[in-house]
Amino acid sequence: MPIFKTIKKVAKKPKSFEENSLFQIVPPEQLLSSLHREKMLNDIRAIVDAPKDHFSILYHHLISRFAEFVQILPTSNEDKLGSLLDYGLMRGLFVVQEFKKDQDKKIDPRIMYVLFSATLLFDVGFAAGNRSVMISDKKGAYIKQWWPHKGAMTVEDGYYKIRRGGGYPPWLSRHVAVLLARQIMPEPGFSWIAKDSYALNAWIALLNNEQIGIEELRLYFDRASEMLEEFNLEHDITLSENVEITVPPETELGEEFLKWLQENIQNEKITVNKKDSYVHIVSEGIFIDTELFKLFVSENPKTLNWKTVLNQFNLLGLNTTENNAAKITKYVYANPTGKTATTMFSLKSALAAVHSKESSFKSEAHAKVTGAQAKTETIAAITKKEAQQTTAAKQETVTAKAAATVVTGEAAKTFFAKEAAKEVATKAQEATLQTQTAPLTVTDEQRIGLSGVREGIVIPYIPIVFLGAAYLPPVDTNMIYAGQASQFRDTTSNYPDIRELFSELRDSIHPSDVITFIPDRS
Repeated sequence: MPIFKTIKKVAKKPKSFEENSLFQIVPPEQLLSSLHREKMLNDIRAIVDAPKDHFSILYHHLISRFAEFVQILPTSNEDKLGSLLDYGLMRGLFVVQEFKKDQDKKIDPRIMYVLFSATLLFDVGFAAGNRSVMISDKKGAYIKQWWPHKGAMTVEDGYYKIRRGGGYPPWLSRHVAVLLARQIMPEPGFSWIAKDSYALNAWIALLNNEQIGIEELRLYFDRASEMLEEFNLEHDITLSENVEITVPPETELGEEFLKWLQENIQNEKITVNKKDSYVHIVSEGIFIDTELFKLFVSENPKTLNWKTVLNQFNLLGLNTTENNAAKITKYVYANPTGKTATTMFSLKSALAAVHSKESSFKSEAHAKVTGAQAKTETIAAITKKEAQQTTAAKQETVTAKAAATVVTGEAAKTFFAKEAAKEVATKAQEATLQTQTAPLTVTDEQRIGLSGVREGIVIPYIPIVFLGAAYLPPVDTNMIYAGQASQFRDTTSNYPDIRELFSELRDSIHPSDVITFIPDRS
């Protein structure tokens, strides 16, 4: 009976994944317990015809490790769930079937194992191809991102979500296949291959999709791939591995907001980087104004509390901070240089211009203070001299008239001295007032020309594709961070290498300007 003869043709469209779905991580024996996979295992066992213990160590152990690694991930974002595992098993089955049919009784078991293992693991690099896999708790709250090079997801991890965007681009998915395949391979199996130079070269070449030097073996691989393609055109396999797939209510609104945001950015109902936009690309990532959450609530009858939506959105891991609390960040519209910068070095030039202006302002203020102080000293000296002269002159008059008055010379001297002192005090007070009106400090408002504070959250560049952006727009020249720079250490804590990546991303997208940090002076 031809392989899979018992599987009926169906017209049902393959089911791709939904980003709001939460998938349970299950052990490999549960994944391999479905009827169609059990049949494939039995067929592979019959064709290989190896001793039971050899088959268990070399083949079954490899298949189990592969199933544990890929879970029910699809081969591509448009393919059906579980296709990565199913296609690998089918291609492996087809290749050993074709190889044995041609070899008759001269089968080399090591070469058969090379063909099967390389064919089974051929697409393993696409486990994270154009997507990000987020380990989550049972409520759908983000815990960490799964990185394939660190090993398989474990049952202890609990659950995961799949999001389109991020991960490996297609060309890199193909290149990393050999690295991940080596990681999955059972040690006895890989050692057996590695002891033969031809076998090892063929294994690496097949995984790298090469042909030179392995033309004969490549024919079997190509034939198996063609059979898999024909099979997929005629059949569809319904999932039956009893994997729990849910949409947890604790993050349902956050997921709906993300989907709503993606769709509205794509159809341009929500603009980016314009004066009235609620979404801005800034140097730290993507700024999302809180007004967007309020707008979503006005269109969504499920809730009247926009903060609930914000908190659920925060649980998705795009903006996770300490204790899973959403952190509101302030930006202001301003232009620190008075004109739009046009080069990648605009951050430095803008800061230099601002600091130069500030230094000039302070120098001018210092000059005013110095001048006022000098003027005060001069006025005081002149006034003192005038007072002395006036006192002496009037003292002579008093002395001349002393006989005709009851005022003594000492009384007159005291009287005129007090009058002179009052005049000196008045002049000094005027000079002091001039000194006090001279600006000695430059405030942040004076520095950037504050013109409207915006409040929102910032998510880093890594998940920018989650917003449906097919490109990275230029950094907004008019959005200036008005908070404390250290806050961003929390928002990027999920991505340890984010700060290094920022500079690389800026170099690659050639933004028209870079946001200026305004330090917190509180």
